[in-house]
Amino acid sequence: MSGFENLSERDRAVLRSIFDPTATIGDVVDDGDHFLDGEDTDLNTEAKSLCIRGVQLAEAGKLEEALELLNRSIDIAPERAPGYNDRAQLYRLLKTSVDTR
Repeated sequence: MSGFENLSERDRAVLRSIFDPTATIGDVVDDGDHFLDGEDTDLNTEAKSLCIRGVQLAEAGKLEEALELLNRSIDIAPERAPGYNDRAQLYRLLKTSVDTR
């Protein structure tokens, strides 16, 4: 008995995000989980869009530009958790790129 059978899907998603440091929250949340994006407001929609663009920039190697978008996302919707997670992943990438120079 693993002890995970009584966890909510939200708790399982959080644990997956903790134990898979390469994943973003969006990668580990099941389709039924909507707790991470908060309410459907114009600000949350804009923040989500900024995060998506920021992740795309990071994947293209434009880390500083990505950081600007992720910071803006958090500024306009500070209660939206995925922005913080995406920014934390980006900081990890930035540190790695500095360490390998």
